[in-house]
Amino acid sequence: MTLESPAVGQPQYMVAAPEPPAQLRQMIQQIVAAVREGDDARIHILLQDFAREADFSAVLALRRQLYRDLDADQSCYGRPAGRRRKG
Repeated sequence: MTLESPAVGQPQYMVAAPEPPAQLRQMIQQIVAAVREGDDARIHILLQDFAREADFSAVLALRRQLYRDLDADQSCYGRPAGRRRKG
């Protein structure tokens, strides 16, 4: 995929970020699960751990996964699912 730079007019190529290591992929899955469950305390703890270990490509992988889940919710229901709180 290429994007045109409006300022220069030269094509810019997007390169896929490398896949994070297995430990970070597992942390990403745990964060996504906590977000889907609306567990704020667990999200806080997991993000603190993630921030100590993650590099930029891992942060991008987390972002992609969170958006992927949001896109899946929107396509199934026409809108994002509301947060569910543990109570």
